[in-house]
Amino acid sequence: MQLLRGDRGDTSSTSSRSYGGFGASEPRLFEFSERGRSVAPKCIEMSKQHPEEFLNYLQQAWKRDKIYAKENPDSMFDIKAIRVLCQDGKFRPLGNSYIPLPKLHYLRNRYMLEGEPFPFLRLDPPIRSEGGFGQWRCLRAFAKYHDDLDFFLEMLVRIRRTKASTVEFPRRILELYLRIQAECEDSKDPAASQQKVRLAFAEKAIIAIAPGEAVTWLNAADCTWSPKLESPEINDLSRHYPELHDFFVNFLDVKQNDSGLIFDTLMNVSSLSPDCSRDNTARGLLVAVSQRIPEFGHIFDKERFARSNVFPVSTADGVLLCASTMEFSVADRQNLKEAFTGKLNLLDFDPKTVWMLDNLLVWAGLDSRYLSRHVEDQGPADENFKSIELPYELSSKADQLLRPRTSTPKATSWLRETLEHSEVRLASGFQSQLIYRSGSAFITAVNPMGGLDIKDTVGFTVYADDENWEILKQTVLPRRLLEWIMTDPETNVTGPVPEQAVSLVRSILNIPVGREHVIPKILDAEGIVDLEFERVPDTTITTKSDKLRPAKTLDDEDEPSPAYTQGESYHAREDLADSKGSPTHNFDTAEPGLTTKINSAERGMTTKAGDLTKDTKQDALRDRLPISKRGLERRHSEKQTWEEEFVANEATLIDFSGEDVYGID
Repeated sequence: MQLLRGDRGDTSSTSSRSYGGFGASEPRLFEFSERGRSVAPKCIEMSKQHPEEFLNYLQQAWKRDKIYAKENPDSMFDIKAIRVLCQDGKFRPLGNSYIPLPKLHYLRNRYMLEGEPFPFLRLDPPIRSEGGFGQWRCLRAFAKYHDDLDFFLEMLVRIRRTKASTVEFPRRILELYLRIQAECEDSKDPAASQQKVRLAFAEKAIIAIAPGEAVTWLNAADCTWSPKLESPEINDLSRHYPELHDFFVNFLDVKQNDSGLIFDTLMNVSSLSPDCSRDNTARGLLVAVSQRIPEFGHIFDKERFARSNVFPVSTADGVLLCASTMEFSVADRQNLKEAFTGKLNLLDFDPKTVWMLDNLLVWAGLDSRYLSRHVEDQGPADENFKSIELPYELSSKADQLLRPRTSTPKATSWLRETLEHSEVRLASGFQSQLIYRSGSAFITAVNPMGGLDIKDTVGFTVYADDENWEILKQTVLPRRLLEWIMTDPETNVTGPVPEQAVSLVRSILNIPVGREHVIPKILDAEGIVDLEFERVPDTTITTKSDKLRPAKTLDDEDEPSPAYTQGESYHAREDLADSKGSPTHNFDTAEPGLTTKINSAERGMTTKAGDLTKDTKQDALRDRLPISKRGLERRHSEKQTWEEEFVANEATLIDFSGEDVYGID
């Protein structure tokens, strides 16, 4: 390998100087060997043992070795990594330090205070204030010297690293942010510069906020732009830098949250001009606030909301904006709104969209104002109307609709016979009354959807409006029927009516007549299976002529209960899963010992609690409908004067001595 002049150690043309007591020597940056070029050991030794002299050493060595650096720029990396002495007395890599030019000093003093360090090199002799690099031009190849984007980011990082509990003159931080944005916009590649800044603000905590006296430094991900949303949980930059919306939201892409602004606008909506647009604005803002309640409900001011006029309410004087302290109802059904418009103060919202306010109404404690929670549907007092029977509409499904409270054979038999003899009758123009009760208020209205009424005083009959029968069958009847099933005739207390039970009753009612055999399959698919139920015979029952007794009420507990042969019952198993592998539900809300047909689920219904012997004489027994106390009282009160009292005697009794009427073994 041919060596250039000087590589052989020829120093005849180069002046010598003593550095750090090492005697006369020629400063060199690189050493050459058969392996190639590397940093001279003397250079590394000088940086470690005499750091105050290293930059002077570098200046002299550069005069000789710069030609090699220009031929191979990669060789400069090792030189830049050498740690050198800075003005604050700390050692930093040469490549990360700045040449202390007068212009850079001026900018540093503008944004940083005395005592906040900046990596300026310690030069001896220093650069003159007139400007220029002077004898330190060689440092341009190793250190930084531009007042560019990196320079201003470096100042921001250095201010952050002081770890001061407070920031003096915080206005300078704001100006530094603006200067950083301006540098990006003026750069040759604004998009690349913007990406560099976003990365810096995402990785480093260089956003200063001072919620109190102490300053907190955060990165961009920990901050939001959330005007009017005051909470210690939220680092809202709009409070600290209201002028820098463009910098944080558009430039740094900080998350923006308008929830507080929307809530504040709603609180002041009544100040708008009273026209249709104001009411529409209030409706839109109510929906928007309701959507944000799950996340920010704990931040919104409930007291301020309660006294603000934000609800458009339809009154006798038109639509008015009212506070929640005013008495008004929320029409959550279209038929209820039609029935009570003009009779009650109603929230001026379409029932089809009022559900969008549910979060807000629950949060404000107004969910009790739903109209459906205060309205009862009662049949007409006048029973003088003509009706047409729908045969087998309920009676054919009696075995699937047995009362869940029937824990005794007597009660089970009573319910089965009641449902087997039930009737569904349609009447033209059958109107029920909607009764609104709230405190002392009592208001009635005609149900515009027609009516449905259940009468069980003598037998069990469902009356419904013929024009709306299909609607009533799908909506009102399943719930009303299940409520009747769940009502104890002795206490008149209605048990829980779960939604799943209502749904299953609806499914049973929708099965066409003649297709009842598919109902067990449907219930089995819902996790309800057949279980054998052992009924213990009642030994107190005789088998002689007293088997046929007069009609009596279920409340006569002193009377012996008939026993039945072993039959089937439906009961949900705890360990049963549906066809998809999901577990069966268990709603243990009814009384103990109850058989069920609605999953363990709803304690809703039982089936086939024991088939009675079906012969001609038994059919005659079934024709006598069971009567509850309230039905018996009504029958006695309605007895006509011309009806003779039937008295049983020896001639009227039928001899059943040869028949096992109750199937007693």
